[in-house]
Amino acid sequence: MTTQRASQNVQGILWKIAACAAFAVLNAIVHYLTGGAGDKSAPLPAAEIACLQNVVGCVLMVPLMLRGRGLAFFQTQHIAMHTVRILFGAGGIILLYLAFAVMPIAKAVSLGFLGPIFTVIAAYFYLNERLGPWRMFGIILGLVGAFLISRPDAEFMQGELKNIWALGLPLGSAACFALCKIVGRELTLRGDSPALLTVYLLVFMAPVCFVPALPTWVNPTLNQWVWLVLLGGVASFAHYSMAKSFACAEVVYLTPFGFSRLLFSAAIAYVAFGQMPKTHDFWLGTLIVFIGTLAICWEEEKEKKKERAPLPQEALATRA
Repeated sequence: MTTQRASQNVQGILWKIAACAAFAVLNAIVHYLTGGAGDKSAPLPAAEIACLQNVVGCVLMVPLMLRGRGLAFFQTQHIAMHTVRILFGAGGIILLYLAFAVMPIAKAVSLGFLGPIFTVIAAYFYLNERLGPWRMFGIILGLVGAFLISRPDAEFMQGELKNIWALGLPLGSAACFALCKIVGRELTLRGDSPALLTVYLLVFMAPVCFVPALPTWVNPTLNQWVWLVLLGGVASFAHYSMAKSFACAEVVYLTPFGFSRLLFSAAIAYVAFGQMPKTHDFWLGTLIVFIGTLAICWEEEKEKKKERAPLPQEALATRA
């Protein structure tokens, strides 16, 4: 690895960690605004928070991204696919914010790390990508880890079945984000730029989230408006940092560092709300999900190396 490549990888890691820290702050703000740890007498609905967050994000980010490009930047031949991607993205955010309202931050974040596993499964069925042994191993580990994190059997034995439905919120969110990612991958293969994909999400996520938010709309208080504006700013910084990290280093290389979001989230939740996972099952399950994600990344990296490998001399001679 050259010195320049190593320097870019370090920069990518730092930007990825900065993004994870910002997402952890975002999670804590949402947890507070939804009443998960704040004023339960006047919580804001999850869809409304998602809507207003994206409005602030549009105001802050879209003018910078469209500078000098104009409305022609929005041109695409794949409106239907963008629409599907936006719907999945909105569903993922709303389900995640609903999870923050009914369960500790660290638990919701940990279950959300099943996203890469859902992505691999969706890619197998939708994009016909190969499901090799390491990916299968990662999927199995992910399922075991999710069971240990959530422990639905414990709630069943304790007669707390009314709480089991909440486990579906972060899992559903992870599935929606995985499908959003798969559709985004298909769009890039068809020629749409990553910048176009980002702008479409920023611009159209707010009106999509407004539809489910309208029936239960609550006029935010002045204090809540302050937190909402801060939320939009933090979210914009998080997405910008994530984009910078991917510009510096490959996605597969950076994936393991995404788990720093759990550490930041757990630390903030402990300081701000006194929440800290105390069971060994939680941390063991998170470790198992982490190892499963590494297994998936390992196989993706092996396939990329095969694609980049030069052709044998015999193959070159045949092609000539």
